[in-house]
Amino acid sequence: MQPPEDKSVTCLYIGGLESGTKDKDVRDQFYLFGEIKSVRIVPKQSAAFVTFSTRDAAEEAVKKLYRNLTIKGKKASVMWGKPQLSRAEQAAKEEAERNSAAAMPAIPGMPPAMGAFGAFKPYYPSMDPAAQGNAPLQGEAPDDTFVPKKLAQF
Repeated sequence: MQPPEDKSVTCLYIGGLESGTKDKDVRDQFYLFGEIKSVRIVPKQSAAFVTFSTRDAAEEAVKKLYRNLTIKGKKASVMWGKPQLSRAEQAAKEEAERNSAAAMPAIPGMPPAMGAFGAFKPYYPSMDPAAQGNAPLQGEAPDDTFVPKKLAQF
């Protein structure tokens, strides 16, 4: 399996884990290859993420365990994790996306782009609580004085 081009990636994705797999079960398979920075189990997805301290340790683990990993008697898959952005980098990326959407020129006759002046919200009469029920006929105003008999009793 080819390692990602980004040399900062030291995280491995472990998929297909048996339900009830513990942190220790995963660590026991990977500690041989180098110092483990963290192990995060994701029970809902039957997966885990193992982050090594060095790229060399992660590469060695992939070489040895790709298509050969068995945890708690069940075959598990090993793949490279995707690079994770820090919170600051993530916020900067979102801000850049918002700014680029706002800088796009408006097309005549089209609603504003998403992100420009807030999110574009289409208007449908069914979304307006005041327009529930039959629409009044042209030139006819809604009758505010009508109160249903059941409500008039209270």
